Amino acid sequence: RFLKSGLKKAQQSIERSVTTMAIKADGGKNPDQLCVSLHYLGGMNMVNNGANPHTVNLNMYNALGINNNGVVGGGIMQDVGDVCLSRTEWVELPTAVDSGDLLFSIPLCVPDLSFLEAAAAGPNGAAGQSGSSRGNNGDCGVKLTVRLYIRSGATLLKAVANREYCIGESALLYTNLTQLMSGSGQKQSTNNGNKYSNGNGALRSGTINVPFTTGMLAETSNSSLNSFGSCSSIHSSGGGDAPAALHITATPRVKFNPPCTYGWSLTDAASTPPTGRKNWLKMFQLPLDQAYAFNLVHHHQLLNSNQQYPNQQLSDATVLLANERAVESALVLPLATACSLLFSSAASLSQQLAASAATKMHSKRALYLPTPSEETRSKLEVDGVVMTAMRDGCADVELGVVALVLLGEGTQMDFGLLSGCGVGFESAVPSVKTTLSFQPPHTIFEEPLISGSCPLLDEASGTQYINSLNGPSSAGVIPEGAIATRFLPRILNGSDDLLPGLAGSRQNDRYLGSIRLEVKVGYANSAVDNISTGISRGTAVEGLVELEHYMDAGVGGSGCGQVPVLAPAIDAITGRRIGTFVLLLRVATANNGKHTPSSPQHGPGTAGGNNSTNGASSSTTSGLVSVVGLPTLTEDLGLAPYMDCDPPPPNSQLAASPPTAAGIRRRQVATMGSFVSNRFLEYQANVVRKRDASVLKKRYDEYHQSLLEESDVEGEADLPLFQRRSPRPFRPSNSRGDAMLAGIGFNVHVQSLALNILQENGNQARQAAVTQSVTHGAPADHARGFGEKSNNGGDASAGVIDSSKDGAPRGGLRRLESTRLEFAKDLDDSVTGLISAVGEHFKSRANRNRAGVKPSRHIPPNLPSIIHYRTKSVECAQRLHSLTWDIAVRRANCFSQALGIAVTSYLASLSDGGPAWRGYAAIWARHGYLLTYEGLLSAVGKELGMIEDASVAISMLRMVSVVLMPDDPNSNNNGRRQRIPVPYSPYLRWVHLIHLATPSQNGSNSKTQYRLEIGLDPSFFQSRVPDPLKNGTPVRFFPILFQMGVDIRQWGVNAGRSVALIQMKDNNSSKRGHVTMGDAADPSMETSTGENNQMTTSGHGGSLLDDEDDDGDGEDSIPDNEIHMALNVEGYRKLNAYAHSVNPTNGVTAAAAPPPVFDSLEYSAQMQVPQQQPIHPSLVSLSEAIRTSAGKMEHAVMDQAATICQRFGGGSTVFCKSGKDRTAMQVTFKQSQFVQRFIDKKRSPCGVRRYSRLLQ
Repeated sequence: RFLKSGLKKAQQSIERSVTTMAIKADGGKNPDQLCVSLHYLGGMNMVNNGANPHTVNLNMYNALGINNNGVVGGGIMQDVGDVCLSRTEWVELPTAVDSGDLLFSIPLCVPDLSFLEAAAAGPNGAAGQSGSSRGNNGDCGVKLTVRLYIRSGATLLKAVANREYCIGESALLYTNLTQLMSGSGQKQSTNNGNKYSNGNGALRSGTINVPFTTGMLAETSNSSLNSFGSCSSIHSSGGGDAPAALHITATPRVKFNPPCTYGWSLTDAASTPPTGRKNWLKMFQLPLDQAYAFNLVHHHQLLNSNQQYPNQQLSDATVLLANERAVESALVLPLATACSLLFSSAASLSQQLAASAATKMHSKRALYLPTPSEETRSKLEVDGVVMTAMRDGCADVELGVVALVLLGEGTQMDFGLLSGCGVGFESAVPSVKTTLSFQPPHTIFEEPLISGSCPLLDEASGTQYINSLNGPSSAGVIPEGAIATRFLPRILNGSDDLLPGLAGSRQNDRYLGSIRLEVKVGYANSAVDNISTGISRGTAVEGLVELEHYMDAGVGGSGCGQVPVLAPAIDAITGRRIGTFVLLLRVATANNGKHTPSSPQHGPGTAGGNNSTNGASSSTTSGLVSVVGLPTLTEDLGLAPYMDCDPPPPNSQLAASPPTAAGIRRRQVATMGSFVSNRFLEYQANVVRKRDASVLKKRYDEYHQSLLEESDVEGEADLPLFQRRSPRPFRPSNSRGDAMLAGIGFNVHVQSLALNILQENGNQARQAAVTQSVTHGAPADHARGFGEKSNNGGDASAGVIDSSKDGAPRGGLRRLESTRLEFAKDLDDSVTGLISAVGEHFKSRANRNRAGVKPSRHIPPNLPSIIHYRTKSVECAQRLHSLTWDIAVRRANCFSQALGIAVTSYLASLSDGGPAWRGYAAIWARHGYLLTYEGLLSAVGKELGMIEDASVAISMLRMVSVVLMPDDPNSNNNGRRQRIPVPYSPYLRWVHLIHLATPSQNGSNSKTQYRLEIGLDPSFFQSRVPDPLKNGTPVRFFPILFQMGVDIRQWGVNAGRSVALIQMKDNNSSKRGHVTMGDAADPSMETSTGENNQMTTSGHGGSLLDDEDDDGDGEDSIPDNEIHMALNVEGYRKLNAYAHSVNPTNGVTAAAAPPPVFDSLEYSAQMQVPQQQPIHPSLVSLSEAIRTSAGKMEHAVMDQAATICQRFGGGSTVFCKSGKDRTAMQVTFKQSQFVQRFIDKKRSPCGVRRYSRLLQ
């Protein structure tokens, strides 16, 4: 004990010495600082009214969560201790006596201590009485202590623990404070949810002087600091003889803004749980709130003429009370549910369409049985496969090649085995290499069947053998072919896509195809030299067997064997017939060739009711790819299969039409069959799309269930609300990898700062102004990642490329869509090469046709150039389809997040004090709702992927039109079934997201639009919605993104860019490109950029503004040095177009000005030529800031963009990685600007910094 006591005294002595030296060294340059704090002292709240004296402290113990182990009296329970309830900021002590007021801007926050009042009340309930009526019981009630502290402002003490000293202490009753807030001394209940406000939501306040009872200020003060403070200020009356006191103004703490007041948003949840909604506290976190008080130096003319308070003028003792709140949006989860409903239905249809395309391809594709060397199945299994295929519309074709009989004169050879059945030939018989291929009726590409050696006979021997087959002696003899094959081609009809000239050429309108035989002459021995054939060495001999003839004739039924068939052998060069192919053929069909192929049992036909294998399938304008507004990039090429766009009617590609280049190309491609494999389609339908559709469907079910009833993830009961992963309006940042929550935005809050004017004369507070911003994390698809390696590999053999495979395209949506365009370009080049190679082949064949060779529609399967281009085209098409689907799902997830954020901002702007009440509603109805997204992400690593995702998702909001309408319980049931309820809002009833698709000219794509209907309480709609937004008026979003990195990683990117540009300038100064603000819109706004805009920089470690949940950037942390400039240039162009429409400079009124054009796609849709617009006068500063921002962190871009957006009555959102640190700093800066402009009526950087320090 002695050692501890000595050590403590030594430490105190050292601290005093250090403090003394620091104060002397400072020399009075920095004034001392004061602070006020509010305390609960257990010793002062020992009641003496006949009841248990420890009851109040016991209740306080329970409130603090302290376990007293049942001890009620004595010991520690006699004194709870010193509990600091609240504290102001430190303010500098004025150096002069008459320096003016000393105001504490951060109020003391008094918690709700009503639970202690009953315990502190006397036997007659004296705690609730005033001091005059209590008599001798004036000490009853919960007692609070207010202390005034002082500390040195010396510079050397700011970096260490600076000691603070209490110089005054005052006591007051909690009851007195509640009476001050009630105005008349009694609490007034109103219907707006705040018991300390009047009927119109204005706050009540009251003032009181509290003298110091202990400390050096308990004596008479000689100071003339008689200033007024909003929450606490040093006050002395008269000539200095009165004791020093605190002048306290008490006003209610605004945790829940009353509806229809400044600071309240239409997206706020009800402050009390609705009837029957017991899980309200499991759905929403309590709002975050903080109040500030400022001297109102300048008396605003607008406030003095406020019609709401016509008889009140601002007095000298006027304080501006700023209430800052961060509230979760009640609309985020319902909108995510509506998006999940729409996208899950679209994804399910897309999965069915892919299955239908696979089925349709399967319905045209011939089935091939294993060759004898590959045969592993029993004959019973093979027969089962054959019978199933025949019932499904196939024909059973069995072909054997016996021999090639040549015409001509020569020495006859006696082959002893030729007589009889011709079971075999001796080795002395010459043979030739023969290849069989199948010519389908729907594509020009032949399919190889089999190859082998075919006996070669002269005319005499061949004639003898043929006669033996057809003669009487052949009865009961089964010939055997030297080459044999069996396959199952599909029977097509006129409703299928057939090659030109085939449709209608058969009487029964049924098509099976042909078999082509090709012979390359080869010699087994010298005996062949005795045969005079007239065939040159290496010359091909061809034969053709049209299977439709034998199908119609019923050759070889299902129970019959093969029959001999003779096919002419034609010299491919001269066109002269040189012999005859002796074949054995059997063509069997179900029901003797009268069978019609049945519809498939699987695919969208069973779900949609109007789909069939050979008929028209469901419209793909409702598939996911079209619903998210993504063009397939294949319909213009006419590439089959059509699984993400509407297929043309059968044979429409081949119909007569004006011979345009595009039309000719589409006809050529239409003859080439499918550009993807059947295995790829099956994998897409049954694995990829089925998986994603299932995730979206499960997401909708969980979101909807969470809206209607309590829904908790297992094991989350003990977790804080902000860490739970059950579907809620708030999504924590640690849930990035959760695919179920991918449709909900991160950390979405409405940040509001409402200004109220308080006066000492007892008048009610005035509502002065309000500013609102939506803060959130980046709308990005973290669950699908940004290209980092994953263990969820796909089927490489199926040619699948998706985000779960290594080697898949990396990045966010912006980069992926750029890669997709590259894939489409590669596909177009491959198809062009294929068309050229096919054209060259037909051209060479046309030259031979002059010699008498019969024209052919098909391409042999052994041409190297055609094989190369066709293989490459199939590979490119499969990569394009895979990436298109991956982008479509990613778009759906990111758009779902962005939509909830945008609608939250729009409805916040509709709330009291917002732009809608300042005359901007009419502008929104005509020109759209301007919405600025302020991004603070760095262009490196995963944050680069988030930028790329967010930029596309924000652009997609242009497709959304919002319609406000009153809730009608009598509306039709079809519409009500699609409505998603908003159960926790006082005025929002439901939302309904509708996909509107406008077919394009070719009918294969759609221009996507969304109509979002929001049902409001009928009385609120009639009284509070501006007239321009009624009667079903749609308001279209006009979203704009501005980006600027603000952390150390962005600094590294900028530094690397500067070094790289210097090196490139030294190496090759001529190789430069330019990024301009617009086509001659602002010639001064251009910046030089290098050709290689992706350079690796080292040293981009952790962020200075740590999000506290950094999950790394992986291996691929390559920065993009130009994306910020590119996005800001795009944002400038859009904002410039909006400014010219809303505030024309050519003398036209805003009502007569045309709506702004968002991008080049809208120019194309409106059949307009992009116009060059000059810089709008209000955007000059923004254009200059963007021009000078290349390679550096120029915050003026964000500042100017936000200011212009506010000037045009738009909404504002701020985001970073998770919507926390960087976002909080940006919102603090914006709110500080707002307060500074309101108070000082001008922009002052010093004033902004002063208010920023307080609001932080």
